[in-house]
Amino acid sequence: MSIIEVEHVTKVYDKGNVKAVSDVTFDVNEGEVFGLLGPNGAGKSTTFKMLTTLIRPTDGVIRMFGESIAKQPREIRSRIGYVSQQGGLDESLTAYENLRWVGKLYHIGSTGMDRAISDALETVDLLAVKDRLLYTYSGGMKRRLFIASALLHRPKILFLDEPTVGLDLEHRQQLWEALNTLHDRGTTVFITTHYLEEADKLCDRIMIMDSGHSVCIGEPQVLKDRVGGDQIFLAFSSSISAVDEALLQRQIQEALPLVSLRQISVGQNGEELRLWVDYAHKHISQLIDWFASRNLHVTSVRISQPTLDDVMIQYTKRSLADDKNAAVLV
Repeated sequence: MSIIEVEHVTKVYDKGNVKAVSDVTFDVNEGEVFGLLGPNGAGKSTTFKMLTTLIRPTDGVIRMFGESIAKQPREIRSRIGYVSQQGGLDESLTAYENLRWVGKLYHIGSTGMDRAISDALETVDLLAVKDRLLYTYSGGMKRRLFIASALLHRPKILFLDEPTVGLDLEHRQQLWEALNTLHDRGTTVFITTHYLEEADKLCDRIMIMDSGHSVCIGEPQVLKDRVGGDQIFLAFSSSISAVDEALLQRQIQEALPLVSLRQISVGQNGEELRLWVDYAHKHISQLIDWFASRNLHVTSVRISQPTLDDVMIQYTKRSLADDKNAAVLV
């Protein structure tokens, strides 16, 4: 069942001169982790702000829990959690004191306050350090505390804006564990991230935006499968620079009809051949034997499977690696 429904949403800025989001339609299922990806300037931030009721769309409809967020913004806000990159907590207070302050903003009663704080801190594995001042926390611990602050009122949907940007791998993995705990409990998580391996690991489905448009949506593995087959890199003992790629591809397809060969490319050094093949591990030995029968002896083999970056490049012509400039927090 869809817990978020976005229908033909458009957002125009600067008196109609800048269309940040254009006719975007998608839905998010209850209990899933949904990732929003795209290069800088794709419209992610604007979409995120509209979903979290920070700005209103110029056109179109956004519904959560079956209600229009334009008509019921206060009700919607009471049922969602939002974590920005900044967090907004007080460094001079302890984790417990910070969450107690946030709990009062959510109008959590005194009888349920301690339980809500304990549950939130336990979810992000910070209960044992609740009495430490926030400025003594590492960057990863602070990010997890930001998430805890958004969980106090037990939201049905949690929105996370680049939750792991700048964190080292250890702290990112700790935060992933917290998100997996939320997922297991049935919380719907909507996340933006520049880390494609993170989206691949965490998300049930992702949507990629580019220039204000939704260009693809689906399960990460399904989207990777659409890109094409595995890539095999073969190095040879002698140069193959004179090989006719089109002719070689036809010869392989005729000799090995069960091998689904999509494309061939000779490397610039003339000693490596790149082949796009479905189920590479299944056919690699046949290919090596075939080349050997033609006195082309393979000296090394490397197999690469499609990644979400390949998906990104196919749909946006850009790699997210070009956008990552964040420093590492420890």
